[in-house]
Amino acid sequence: VARTRMHPVVLKPVTTHKNFLVHDSKEECVLGDWVRIDSCRKFSKNKNFQLGEIVKPAARFLEPETGILHSQASV
Repeated sequence: VARTRMHPVVLKPVTTHKNFLVHDSKEECVLGDWVRIDSCRKFSKNKNFQLGEIVKPAARFLEPETGILHSQASV
């Protein structure tokens, strides 16, 4: 999650980033998905959220020779 705020002295926009560990029980998310996360009980030491829904899925394609599903992260 990226947040932009004004620096108090320099008065320029500063972007900060925060990564959240999310429990995905069905393993349906891939790198690049935009998701909604919900607060829940602790699943582990650092995991306090669970997957709510996939808002915007990343581009996925199926490799014809092996049948492996790949994703292209748009980051």
